[in-house]
Amino acid sequence: IVSYYKKKGKPLSTSPNNQLQQPRVCDCFAGGGGMSAGIREAGFFSEKSYKVDMDAPACETLRANFPESTVFQTDIRDLNDNYRRNRINLLASLVDYLHMSPPCQGFSRVNTSGGCKDIQNNNCTLECIETVRLLQPSHLTMENVPGILDDKPTRAERTKNSYLQEFIGGLLSQEYQVRICKRLNAKSYGDPQDRERVIVFGCKKGFALPSPPSPTHGKEAHLKDVVTVRDALRDLECIEPTKDGKVWLNDGSFAHGHYSKDTTRVENHEPDVELQPDLPAKTVRKQNRIVHYNRKRNATILERARLMSFPDNYVFEGSQGVQSDQIGNAIPVCLATAIANAVKESFILGLHEPSS
Repeated sequence: IVSYYKKKGKPLSTSPNNQLQQPRVCDCFAGGGGMSAGIREAGFFSEKSYKVDMDAPACETLRANFPESTVFQTDIRDLNDNYRRNRINLLASLVDYLHMSPPCQGFSRVNTSGGCKDIQNNNCTLECIETVRLLQPSHLTMENVPGILDDKPTRAERTKNSYLQEFIGGLLSQEYQVRICKRLNAKSYGDPQDRERVIVFGCKKGFALPSPPSPTHGKEAHLKDVVTVRDALRDLECIEPTKDGKVWLNDGSFAHGHYSKDTTRVENHEPDVELQPDLPAKTVRKQNRIVHYNRKRNATILERARLMSFPDNYVFEGSQGVQSDQIGNAIPVCLATAIANAVKESFILGLHEPSS
């Protein structure tokens, strides 16, 4: 963990932050809504919040699950440009918390050969500096893969970690306090998945810099047991997938996304992930082939969503392949909740006079 901050002095108000009931949140690169779901689970949202993504089906997913929010279907560069030209109805004074999950493909260690959009995707991380400058949120977070820490060259002939360094430098030049949490693992916060992420916390001077969220699950005696694949999928073991994906669960509740299509395992095709029932799942990535631990078929959309801790009533829009991409690109919801709670705690404390 690396931090740049000022110690807070005396409170500027004797009461907690009176904006707690109506914090304005802007979720950029919102995708399938994993971070937004975590923010909502933390109780840290309002009806006047914003979500930004350039993908049409992802925006439909966001509208279906967050009808109270305003969804902008746009690229981050166009968002910044339209904001500068007053062409977009997003008021900086109403953004308390800005979250950003810029594309990770160019930084991913799985991407060994490079992709045609790596440079464009990586530059989105740098474009986030301008988004912060325009919106001036009191609090912000940025999420990416551990590969962004690597001192390895990219297609742009600069190292992966140079993008993170420039992003941090951009925040410091705007006098934000910054904390870099290099490896937060989703399984440590209740997600049934072994998935590490780099999280950057930032806040304006006068606010307490959010602390790294404390693990809630693990092997230590004071922690809850890690959630396993079987814990997440046990009640689906005897429920066959259906053509329309709609199923009734044993507790009488309804779920959708349990599609029978594309679940047949192709012979002689090695799976990307073969689930182990008594362990958290390995990282769920976009359309990687995930084989069920005892049904010997590919995992359904519902099962993939369960491994990311999405609730059963969460709706994904688009084709099954597109839904799979939305799930694989998301932040696991329990990890997202832990991140949002850390920001919420700082927000509740309110402004303090920065000490010298």
